[in-house]
Amino acid sequence: MKSNPNTNLLFASGSNDNSLIIYDLRIDYPFIKKNAHKAAVRALSWDLNRWNFLFSGGGTDDKYLRSWNVNDLSIEKQIYLGS
Repeated sequence: MKSNPNTNLLFASGSNDNSLIIYDLRIDYPFIKKNAHKAAVRALSWDLNRWNFLFSGGGTDDKYLRSWNVNDLSIEKQIYLGS
């Protein structure tokens, strides 16, 4: 789980069920849950310059790095890493 250093109100979590979950401390349930990758979400990092962007990396069956806009969990960019 990673906290957003820009707001301290948002947390992101990756899961073995391939989902990406965004929590907002102002509400009692996950803000957004999305099937984000084709393998477990293994890496998470918040963009330090834009509070609403998150990076995630999938496991061996996925091999993508994705940049997400957490306002609507749309993919801004994805890069195939091949490893």
